[in-house]
Amino acid sequence: MTPDARLSAAERAALAHLEAAAAAADPEFAARLKGTPGARIHALALRAHAVVSARFGRPLARLARGGWWGAPTLVAGLVLVVLGVSTGLAVAVVGALACTAGLRMLAGLVERRLGGERTSRPGD
Repeated sequence: MTPDARLSAAERAALAHLEAAAAAADPEFAARLKGTPGARIHALALRAHAVVSARFGRPLARLARGGWWGAPTLVAGLVLVVLGVSTGLAVAVVGALACTAGLRMLAGLVERRLGGERTSRPGD
């Protein structure tokens, strides 16, 4: 159980006692209250996304708009994917994510450039 900042120490202790009593009385019910592993992983991923977004949201958005970073990011991702074949799945996954980010940056750059040309032509 994660401590809630809104609860006092006495309230947290009482809640922990109630949780322990419920787990002792019916372990199956206590396991259902904790949730499935998939639900816990999903909640952890949402929390991690919120922390990263709050901390690094603006710099990452600025970096994503700078499309010329897409090419080196894509190349670095491809290198990591190739290295991941011999080293492990985690390296390959990081490489695939880097490739995706690089492609997204390049696509944004192309879209901005083509979008600017389309709006500047008087006949379109």
